[in-house]
Amino acid sequence: MLKHSFCILDGVAEKKEKEFWSKGIHSWEDFIAKGDKIFEYEWFKLWSKQINQLDRLININPLDALPFIQRKWRWRLFPLLRESVGYLDLEMEMFEECKRITCASVWDGFELFQYVQGKNLTDLVSKILSKNMIITYGGKKHDFPLLCSQLGLNYSGLHIDLSEFLPLINVKGGLKSCEKYFNIDRGSLNLIDGLDAIWIWNKYKLENNEKYLDLLLQYNGLDAINLELLMIKAWNQITHNLPFADNVKLDEKNLTRINPVINQTILEETLQAKLKAKSILLKEV
Repeated sequence: MLKHSFCILDGVAEKKEKEFWSKGIHSWEDFIAKGDKIFEYEWFKLWSKQINQLDRLININPLDALPFIQRKWRWRLFPLLRESVGYLDLEMEMFEECKRITCASVWDGFELFQYVQGKNLTDLVSKILSKNMIITYGGKKHDFPLLCSQLGLNYSGLHIDLSEFLPLINVKGGLKSCEKYFNIDRGSLNLIDGLDAIWIWNKYKLENNEKYLDLLLQYNGLDAINLELLMIKAWNQITHNLPFADNVKLDEKNLTRINPVINQTILEETLQAKLKAKSILLKEV
């Protein structure tokens, strides 16, 4: 997609970019081949220089192009960095009036890596730093500030926050509502939410029962795995009306998926605790 982009050039806004496309200039290659016949020579000369510079950078390392691309257009780098992506999701608790990470999952499209407070949570930083691109939902406001303050993370790669990306196609709300919009099935884990995750963690800590931790990690892991499908579905919806849509469409059907085997007893206990809590609240009202 980046090599179909012109709004990253000097003097080219989104409206002007669409003018490029409407005139049959769908790619950098098209521009170099016939741009001099369509645009004023001085502009053609400047834009050709910038395109050649960007092309050299992304052929060596796409991250080197970041300083030359406005933040709102950096999502277009996604296919170029997809081989080194981490889909990241955290679970948190309140500890002494501060948020604290309880567990985290990083999905790379093939394998799931999970980290737990008191076990291997500090290893999360090296995993994140090993990725050229991290994708989160709400990570800009929540995950990354917490990772910086709690684990000292200093990340210089590309971070795509889907809570900012999905509104481009008017999809808003929490992660679960966005999954519903795209008909992403969570199975029985659809019955659990973020508040339940806190209860499950507390239950695990109280009883030191690994079965509760297993359920929490399954829930958290699915959050991370589904970020990939969300990103790809949103990408295809954003780009499907472009004149070169077929060239940038991403495969949604052949993604690696992990279907967790849920401990139904622990799940049922969690749901019963939720119902009990709601009942108490209703009585207080």
